[in-house]
Amino acid sequence: MSDQGTHGWLKQGSTSSVDVRLSYEEWASTYDKDLAVWGYQAPLETASLLKSLIPPSSTILDAGCGTGLVGAAIRHVGLTGDIDGNDISPVSYTHLRAHEPEADLV
Repeated sequence: MSDQGTHGWLKQGSTSSVDVRLSYEEWASTYDKDLAVWGYQAPLETASLLKSLIPPSSTILDAGCGTGLVGAAIRHVGLTGDIDGNDISPVSYTHLRAHEPEADLV
């Protein structure tokens, strides 16, 4: 993707799971840093909302877990149940494992 560095492909979207997987695999190494620079708050907002809706020890499926930003936010807000994650990008799993080695990936 020619605009990978600018992440313009996010605006274009794609219906191809291969394109989506490849885009996130190319982005995985800087994904967390890029979103932090952008001030991306969705993981923490999601975790906070989830905390208000479920018991703390609930098991959670993090569909599209990527590099683990939502999982980290879930722990940050005090939810203690198991988190099972899945994602289209195996490369993202590598980055998730770097800070969450015990993650259950399905």
